[in-house]
Amino acid sequence: MTFAGLTKNEREIFTRIVSGATMKSIAADLKIDVRQVELSRARLMKKVDASTLAELVRIALEAGMSLSAANLLATHAFGVFRDTIS
Repeated sequence: MTFAGLTKNEREIFTRIVSGATMKSIAADLKIDVRQVELSRARLMKKVDASTLAELVRIALEAGMSLSAANLLATHAFGVFRDTIS
């Protein structure tokens, strides 16, 4: 499966969801409303035929999606969060 049918925004949200980011943190990072993130997630899940988050992650892994960038993003986000509560 390719993700060519996804918009740039949907691919960005897809990567962040798969990395474990919350809808709220995705919205804050992208400077958009949480509802927009939720709508984009719904559209991209329909496009890749995923009915659950677990299925979305499975599809990403089966498609060979590189999660290293997503993991780096999640690690960075956690570091920023950790620094703000220290």
